[in-house]
Formats: sequence, C-alpha cells, structure tokens
Amino acid sequence: MIGVIADDFSGAAEIGGLGLVYGLSVEICTVISTPLNADLLIVATDTRSMGENQAGKETKKIAEQLFPLHFDWIYKKTDSVMRGHILVELIALLKAYHKEKALLVPSNPALGRIIADGKYYINKKPLHETGFSEDPEFSISTSDVLSLLGKSKKIETCILKKGQRIPERCIAIGEAKENIDLKYWASFVRDEIIPTGAAAFFEELLLKKGFKRIKPKKISFPDFGPLSLYVLGSAYSNTRHTVREAKENGCYVSEMPDELFYAKKNRSSLVDRWVCEILAAFKTQSRVVIAINQPPVNDAGFAQQLRKEIAVVVKKIHREKCINEFFLEGGSTSFGIIQALKFNRFVPTQKLSPGVIRMEVINSPDVHITIKPGSYVWPEKIWNCHR
Repeated sequence: MIGVIADDFSGAAEIGGLGLVYGLSVEICTVISTPLNADLLIVATDTRSMGENQAGKETKKIAEQLFPLHFDWIYKKTDSVMRGHILVELIALLKAYHKEKALLVPSNPALGRIIADGKYYINKKPLHETGFSEDPEFSISTSDVLSLLGKSKKIETCILKKGQRIPERCIAIGEAKENIDLKYWASFVRDEIIPTGAAAFFEELLLKKGFKRIKPKKISFPDFGPLSLYVLGSAYSNTRHTVREAKENGCYVSEMPDELFYAKKNRSSLVDRWVCEILAAFKTQSRVVIAINQPPVNDAGFAQQLRKEIAVVVKKIHREKCINEFFLEGGSTSFGIIQALKFNRFVPTQKLSPGVIRMEVINSPDVHITIKPGSYVWPEKIWNCHR
C-alpha cells in the first residue's frame, strides 16, 4: 500500500486520478480510519491554509497515524508552485519517520512548470510574473526556489542539478526542465530519502516501482446528476475567465453580491439573502454556478472569511436541494465545503482531464464531487453533460 499526505484537497484528488490511470484502488480521506482496502491511500489536509506551526503539527500527527499501517512508501504531495509551509511540513515528516533527507521535485514540465538555474518558470515566464502573484495567502514575489522554500536552523536546504548528491541532513530541490529529469530524480530516491513534490514526480515514482498505465480508454463523460452546483472559489485569475465560459454555455451564474463582498458588518444576513437567490434559481435551473468573481484582495484573513462563507452557502443549499453533483475549484475552498458537508471519505471514479477528478462520496453514493486546482482548466464538456 502507498500512502500520500497532500497539503490540499485538489492536490489529493490529482494524485487519486493518477492512481486510477495506473490501475490502483484509491481512497481519499480527511480522517484516517481502518480497515483500509485501498492500494493507494491519500490523506487530504488543509495545511496550506493553516498557520506555519499548526501546519507542522498537523503533518506530524498524520505521519504518526500512518506509521503503524506499514505502507510500502510514503509521498508528500506539495503545491507545484511551492505555496504553503513546505519546509516546516517536511521537517515534521522527517522527524516523524526518523529520516534526515527529503528530495523535493515540484516541477511539472508537461504543464510548462520547470525549475532551471535555481528559478521557477511557467511557460518560460518567471513565476512571480504570473497570476500566482495575486494569491491572497501566498503572494509570490520571487522565482528563486530556495527563497520560496525558505531556511531553517534545523536542517540545510539546497538545490541540486543532475549528478549532484543530497548532503547529509538536507532538504534538497531537484531541478527539472524536462520529463526525463523527473525520471532521473525518481531513480535517485532510496529508502532513506522522503520523496515529495508535484503529481508529475509521483507518477515517475510509480513507474520506477514497476507500475504500468492501464490501457487508455476514450474519455466518456458520465451523465451527471439531475442537480449540479458549480463553486468557483479559487483566487487564481483563471476563475474570471471560467465565469464567462459558464455564462456562454448557458449556465445560471450567481456571483457574490457586491454588498456582501464589501460589507463590514451584518455579513451573515447578507449570506442568507444570497442563499435565497441561489435556491430561487434552482426552481427553474438544474445547474447553477456560484462564484466570488471579485477583484483579488491581498488579505489572508479576508480570503479565509470568504471561504467560510462559501462553505456556509453550499451547506445551506445542499440541505434544501440535496445536490447530486458538486464541481469544486481550488483546494482550500473545496476543503472548507467538504468539512461543512461532513464528507470525509471519497473514491475517485474518473479522471476527466489533467487534474480534473470525479469522486464518489463514501456513505453518500448518490453524491459525486468533481474537483480541480484553481490554476487548471475545466474541460469544455463539463458544462453540458447533464441528464
């Protein structure tokens, strides 16, 4: 059995989709329970949205819970553009497993995300010049990967080119400009090294371990449930494009009212008013999109407040309408929603496109959730495949 600790829910789903591609039975959970029957168990956390100390403690707690389950190997899924508390979490993981080396490979060359000469680039553009500079919680102001990782008095950090070895007691970043570089770093991993990084590196580790892709099938989109709710809650700028796309495809879009977004008080009553508007839309619509679609605000506290309010909105809608299909965007937003709905175990059923994974909710088999990271794109058919 393989264990993965993911720092957000969309990253957990992305790894789950890879598990399907390689013919593994997969379970994603937010609470570890036994017995476990999956080949691949992915623990989805929300550590990216926690404070630094809390993120470290949560990672250590999860690692200690996984330890007695005797996994063949453990992978730490991090954000591919290095947002979050990666250094603190890796230090906690090393301590929990009594190891002294971690190899971090966050690149995903297939998506144009590479590390070269110590710098991170997306489609040849320096990372800090992309839409990730607008992230309200982890505003990226540099493309230097060692600066993104940070420093610690507890352990050395370094960046490696091919051919260089990891020093003793070190968290090392492996440069990767092409997929062949990912293969090299996968071959580099030994039992004494904790592998960590993006989904692309995890896939190379699967190949190294002898797993093979199952024969690809032509993607046939399922008949989605009769009531569908799309939640566009990511802070990434692509969301604004997605709102336009949804409208062009005939979806009813309910955007967070300006009055609520800018309110300083009485926000709960304004949330309830928004819920009433959305419920009214469901009287004539089978699919409704809700979105913040407001200018990005560089305020972590406000971003967290918006996520909580979105989760409240979704919970109240589901209580009244029993939604069958949820389409969620953004790891932190999605995590808040599943917590509010008290969903904690999932089985991925289909990879609809890169990073876009449909899952069944265990113990609620009539409910499915399709999720993607905020910076990925929805497949076009996602808007019009309904009963």
